[in-house]
Parts: sequence; C-alpha cells; structure tokens
Amino acid sequence: MPTVLVPITGSVLAWAIGEAGLSNAEVASQLGVSQSQIADWIAGTAHPSKTKFDQLRKLLDRPESVFFLASPPPSSSSATRFRSHASRTGPHTPTPEDLKAIKLAQNLQRVMRWLGEDRRVLEIPRASIGDPPEAVAEEARAWLGWSTREQIKAKDHEVAKLLRARIEQRGIIALNLTLSDGGFRGFSLPDSIAPVIAINTRDDIRARSFSYIHECGHLMLGIESICDASPASGTDTWCDNVAAAFLMPRPVLADYMLRKFHVQEVDSLEEVRWAANQLNVSYRAMARRFESLGMGVPGLYGKINKLISNQSRGGGVGGPPQTRARRKLQRYGAGFVGRLMAAEEEGELENADLVDLLNLSRAELKELRGLLNEGAE
Repeated sequence: MPTVLVPITGSVLAWAIGEAGLSNAEVASQLGVSQSQIADWIAGTAHPSKTKFDQLRKLLDRPESVFFLASPPPSSSSATRFRSHASRTGPHTPTPEDLKAIKLAQNLQRVMRWLGEDRRVLEIPRASIGDPPEAVAEEARAWLGWSTREQIKAKDHEVAKLLRARIEQRGIIALNLTLSDGGFRGFSLPDSIAPVIAINTRDDIRARSFSYIHECGHLMLGIESICDASPASGTDTWCDNVAAAFLMPRPVLADYMLRKFHVQEVDSLEEVRWAANQLNVSYRAMARRFESLGMGVPGLYGKINKLISNQSRGGGVGGPPQTRARRKLQRYGAGFVGRLMAAEEEGELENADLVDLLNLSRAELKELRGLLNEGAE
C-alpha cells in the first residue's frame, strides 16, 4: 500500500513550530526524521506521511485544520513577544513548557473576556515606572484591602492563599501553573476585562506571595511580561521593589530594629530569620529588603544567600488527597472556576460546555462545585 502524504502548507508549519517555541532540529528529533525533511516540508517540496503528520500536530498542539490554511493565521499569542522579551532582558528563553502555560492562560483569558464582555471595565490602580515603589505598594495594599497585621497573624502557608483570594476578588484571574524549573517565576496578561497573572508552582510557598504582588505590579503598569527568576530589566526590578515594600513595609522593619534587635544594621541570619518568619516571607527577600533600605550591612543578601543555598524549593504542604477536581481548583483558582459556575447558573453556559472547558467528568464537576462551596483550594 503506497504511503499517504499530507499536503500541508509550509509557511503555516514554520509558524506553528515558532509558536511552539521549538527549533526545526527539536521537531526533527521528536518525530525521528532529519532536519532536511522538516526543511523540505516547510519549503513545500515534500510532505509528511499521515503518521508523521499526526505526530506533528500533536507535538505542536494545533488542530489539524490549521495546517491547511493558505497562510499562517494572525496571531494573538504572546509567545513570540515573550521569547523576544526574555532573550533581551534575561538569561532564559521560555521552554515549550512555559509557552504551553502561556497558551493555556490566554485561552482562559478569552473565555473570561467573553463572559465579561457586557460587564464594567475592572478598576486596577494605574502606575508608571517612575512612581516610587513605596507609594505604589501603599496604594496596592489599599486596593487589595491588605494589612500587615493580617499578614503576621496568618500561618506560613496561608499568606499566598489569602493574597490570591484577595486578587481574585478584584476580578483578576490568578493562576498557579508549573513553569520551567529555575527559569521564570510568573507572567502577566493585562486586559481591561479579564487580566491574568500566573505564578510558578515550583517556587517555595513564601516566594509565591512575592510573585503575586510582583505580577500585580505589571498589571498596574499595564505591561505584558514574563518574569525571570533573576530580574535583569528595570521594569522587573521596579515590580520587585513594589512587592518588597508591600510585604515588608519600611516602618515595620524599622520598628523591629529598634524594639527587637536594638541595632543600627542587621547583620545576622538569626535577625533575618526572625523578621522573615514574622512577615511570612523568604529569608532571601528579607535580607535583600534590609540591605536595600540601608538597614542591613553591605553584602547581607549575599551572606544569607550562601547560608541558605541548600534550602528546598517547592511549596508543598500537607493536605487532602489531590483529586483531579482539587488540582483543577488549585490551578485555575476559585475566581475563574466560580465565574464559570455562575455563568452556568445564569444560563450563559451549558453544563456540557462547563465539562468541556474544565476537562472534567460530570462526577468530578460535582466534586469541584462542592470544593468551591466549602472554600477549599
């Protein structure tokens, strides 16, 4: 039986490979073909077999029909911009895992925008890169109704959960997604109706609180961004400073130095640890904050970083069994899931649409509804 060839459009294939964040060599390796074969498919001088085409569309995560378009579709994807941003300002380039997470976030954003098209534009405080981070942090605290007292009273693992809930209550989709390890800590997709922030679940639970506020900083600037674990841009540094001022207010730290430490400059791990534990932030963040405010000895961050370099990452805390419904709620957040549930109740969505959107069975959907009602995460 002769091999069945699939006459795909070469320019569309090249576009899809680029959108997936892959090189021709990586595609060739995954499909078990030569790079020259990929080049021939793109040039239109050869076509993949039906078997290779099926592997190709699954690898590139595109529907079959896309590959037969006369030309690449106009892209609303941020993937190319994110790759370009990362290559200019940081040492990392988004991996296929990162780009897949961005694509998921964009899809969820489109759903929320459609559901909210007749609703009012969200009121997010506006800021510019020239605004003092301390003042912006104060405005963000007022916007989120956040107090340092509540932050101190919360248990270690609760601060990120409380912040996420407060952000969702303001109409922002706050996603917990798995990004590449050691590369990016989150990203933001501004929108007047359905803004999205996402943070990396590989990060320590305390680091997630910092990332939530960092990404809110990008929304306040109105800037779409993917944030490197080691910020190299002025914008990311500014957002870091806003997050630091939000979670570690200058007056609170000054009070600790006066009433607890009785020193002019913090210089020990014990002092950093005590302050970090009070405010439920990471030791590194606290050391950097003390030093940046001139309340820590020069080199304090480097000293603390060396001492805790073996500190484990990942925010795992004990809890109930991780069913598919619970994982979906943790990933998408109560804000997004709750809006979908409300849309079904209001007749904007059919139950079948809800099942498809969340990729859950009806039994799992019932469990998800119960978890949402009891305030689980």
